Amino acid sequence: MKERKNIEILSSFWIKVIAAISMTLDHLGIFLNFYGVITTDSILFFALRILGRLALPLFIFLLVEGINHSKNLWRYILRLSIGLVLVLVPTLILNRYYSLHTENPFVDLVIIALFLTLIRQKDWKKFLAILPLGYAILSSVIYIYSFKTGAEVHWLPDSLRCAYGIYALALALGFELAIKIANKNMKPFEKQYEASLNDLQQTSYYIFLKKGLCSCSIVVVNVLFWVLFAFIFKECDYLNISIQTYSIFAFVPLIFYNGKLGYNKPWFKYGMYLYFDLHILILYIILQLSCVGTLF
Repeated sequence: MKERKNIEILSSFWIKVIAAISMTLDHLGIFLNFYGVITTDSILFFALRILGRLALPLFIFLLVEGINHSKNLWRYILRLSIGLVLVLVPTLILNRYYSLHTENPFVDLVIIALFLTLIRQKDWKKFLAILPLGYAILSSVIYIYSFKTGAEVHWLPDSLRCAYGIYALALALGFELAIKIANKNMKPFEKQYEASLNDLQQTSYYIFLKKGLCSCSIVVVNVLFWVLFAFIFKECDYLNISIQTYSIFAFVPLIFYNGKLGYNKPWFKYGMYLYFDLHILILYIILQLSCVGTLF
């Protein structure tokens, strides 16, 4: 199989760094608005929120990649669950005492990981996938209900819901389908080149095909949700879809993806689970001291 020369310069490490920077910029915009530094109609707020839209698709892409390469899926889910608990404490504090409603993104990641793991089971356990699927749907229904009625649902607080619900799950399913199609496309080459699928997955052709299909899935999911909630269900601006649709540009970093893990030392691997708490704490301290003059 002829190798392709392309611009594959970003490993999973750099995709993760880009996603983390995007998430930080998004939360910076939220904090600046919360403290009255900028308004929601300012260009800076709009720019920060748009740049922040890249984070979710990239994190979900890395999640699906991790699931497909993990040797122990349940251990992988356990690590995500620990991250969920670590993030839960500061989000509860911010929501309860400072009325700064921040979601816990690890809820989405854990639910997606559970769903994709359960549908891989070969026996009756496969049908348990309906539980994480139902939870994602329930989170979206609550969001839509609260938006339309203005009522708050206290029995399932923001910090325990899937922040992106069926939208995040749709992105994950799009990536999963894209990877399956790419794998199936390599089947004829296994006999032709007497190579295993694992070997073929290291070729530039496979990586080009996989990231191309994943990029297409980002576009399809975002266009679908934009059409649904901008035209058909326009009375409910689900996830502020006019802004959320800018996550379509998450395909740009994927163009440069080389399919390699890259730098993955333990301190960075596990430190990323703490980064959500850390950057929220740093933003809070800086803006609280700057705008209020005291931490409490």
